[in-house]
Amino acid sequence: MPANLGTIILLPLRYLLMAGCLSALVFFLGIKSLIIAAGGLVAVAVLIWPQAGLAMTIVAVMNLQTWGKLGDVTGAALFPSIAKIMGALTLLAWLFNVLRTKTTPIITWQMSIGASFVALCAASLVYAPDPTSGSIMLTKILTNFMLYFLIANLITTITHLQRFTFIFLITGLICSSIALYQYFSPASDITALEAMLKFATQEGAVVNPEDLASGNFKRPSGTVGHHNWLSLFMISVIPLSVVFLKKYFHPWVRIIAGISLITGFIATVLTHDKLGLVGLVFIVIMVLSTQLLKINRGIFGAAIFFGIISFALLPDSYKERVLSIANIAKSESTSARLELQRVSWDIFIENPLLGVGYGNYGAAYMEQDSYLVEQVKYLMNAGSSYQITDIGAHNMYLEVLCETGIIGLTLCLLFFFFAIRDLLHAKRLALNGQSPDCDADLVRAIMICLSAFIFGATFLHGLEQKPLWILLGFSVAALRVMQNRCTPAINP
Repeated sequence: MPANLGTIILLPLRYLLMAGCLSALVFFLGIKSLIIAAGGLVAVAVLIWPQAGLAMTIVAVMNLQTWGKLGDVTGAALFPSIAKIMGALTLLAWLFNVLRTKTTPIITWQMSIGASFVALCAASLVYAPDPTSGSIMLTKILTNFMLYFLIANLITTITHLQRFTFIFLITGLICSSIALYQYFSPASDITALEAMLKFATQEGAVVNPEDLASGNFKRPSGTVGHHNWLSLFMISVIPLSVVFLKKYFHPWVRIIAGISLITGFIATVLTHDKLGLVGLVFIVIMVLSTQLLKINRGIFGAAIFFGIISFALLPDSYKERVLSIANIAKSESTSARLELQRVSWDIFIENPLLGVGYGNYGAAYMEQDSYLVEQVKYLMNAGSSYQITDIGAHNMYLEVLCETGIIGLTLCLLFFFFAIRDLLHAKRLALNGQSPDCDADLVRAIMICLSAFIFGATFLHGLEQKPLWILLGFSVAALRVMQNRCTPAINP
């Protein structure tokens, strides 16, 4: 029998045998036992290849934030989830490799400042009026810091950096695709009341009851649990779509990047979020000013055409809610955010040095005399999953200031400053050394993504959001990779 004919015959038999074995396992062990067995195999794979565990952890934290929680976790400070399990296994695998190979962990000035900030957040619970709320938020920032640490230590080559930034892009594509499904599928509609009762765990598109002439409109949440966080995530990943579409010539990479760019833009618009519009404008300015994308007649013409088509297709509700200055000024959303930010400043004035305690903005706010406090109490009494810790200042820097004081905000800003500085250094190494041009553009894109998040957090409390810590981890890894890869040119 010819070899190729044997292969053609044996290949389907092999798959039939695998299907038969799988069916037998299901019959004798049951579905749950099979899932446990599969989980065991995944655990072994992660312990052998920690980079695989890191990839699965990033996918889990970005795309399984709602669906990946195991059991009823309402109000729990520490709860099991797929992301935490994958992260813990990856950490164990990394520790085992460090001990086996006797390598030194990567610890930079940026990481030390970040660790100091997290340590201050933990120490602030000693004097916080509500340590329970603080412990819930502290758990989030600790797990985020661990993810940041693993990214910084496990991404060691330019191939790793390209792959993991592309994985991050794919998580954005998955999130935006689900957001589009939520928006266009009536089965995903949830009322505003249902959204508040399931706050931060939304699995559909909220039918917003704002009194607009254009009527009700829907706001998808993707896989991140809230439409505000969806827009912040999208503006943090779109620049990566630009660089992979522009510089990486494998056709499938460019196709995926192109789809991600389109779906990310549409999902950002469909959130009807003013932050999304400001973020998109910020990205365009950064992409052009950093020369990530150089304008020529073709690109300029395509941009004009795309802009005209996009504006023509914009929902009337978007034009009325986001583009109308008059509606923005009289919006209850605007007044509520200004109220939240005013209170955060008042709390800071009373506790200027160390703040009221990490994770305690909500507890301090509930002591205020405000109509918003009455609304929160009503929701909590109505059985909502809305918690005190869900109350945010809608400005990350004001929230950090009122919770950890001047010292905390200084450490936070230094943390971000060193991250941007590291990326600028990595870009210079790529440009001056013997690295391909696409490497410098990848670093530029990471810097724009991080800058977009840092800028967008002026309008949203985003310190515990996963994209921030993933991008911060990429900033450490990028500098390390470029230092190892690029040999600076020697001037004669």
